[in-house]
Amino acid sequence: MLKPLYTQSDDRTSLVEEKARKILLLGGNGQVGRKIITRALAQGFEITATASNQFTIPHVENVHRVSLDLLKVDPALLEDHIRGHDVVVFALGPEGFGKTTIYSQGIKKLLEAMENVKVYRLLIVTLDYDNPYGSFLFRTFIIKCLMSKIVRDMQAMELMLKEYSRQVGLVQFTVAKHFRLVNEGLTERYKAVRLGKRHKTAWKFQTSLDDIADFIIRESRENKFMNKYVVVGR
Repeated sequence: MLKPLYTQSDDRTSLVEEKARKILLLGGNGQVGRKIITRALAQGFEITATASNQFTIPHVENVHRVSLDLLKVDPALLEDHIRGHDVVVFALGPEGFGKTTIYSQGIKKLLEAMENVKVYRLLIVTLDYDNPYGSFLFRTFIIKCLMSKIVRDMQAMELMLKEYSRQVGLVQFTVAKHFRLVNEGLTERYKAVRLGKRHKTAWKFQTSLDDIADFIIRESRENKFMNKYVVVGR
């Protein structure tokens, strides 16, 4: 159980590094993770990238690769990997469409470890699964049928984060939600809109891989959306 150490009147944002330079990326072998590596290096960040098998992460100069299974790793070892970084980025996803706890239990475990080693900034990449304006096929077959077990775990994660924020946990998180991912390069025309305001914005309901990676790197520096859910796309 995560225990709140601050009262509601305390300024937790002061704990976040203003000039983040060292990123721990969980999920460096995925579509989004690979793009985050590219964007981070281009912006001068130092990056440690993890995957269950480090050799599935691209071998790139100045990237430290680590084999790490978030759900199985010993908490003390996880803390060792987090220690010394300014920002942790969660870009993991489940393998297949079966039951998973990678979001709910993985993020809970991560928050505990981050608090223990005094790293207070977490960025989470996930799917905008409950968008009421997406296509009929997306809302019915893909979300309600194909991805139903994954979505339930995402919902459990969001309930846990809500409770964590209510208890005034120390880690400042941002959940970046994307639409259907496309490989169109960096468009720089993407929008980043707080969840709840997306209905006021015209969307194409797709997100470039480079755009979501760009948002993650920008947010790790600018900290505009702490403890917020943000929809990123076009």
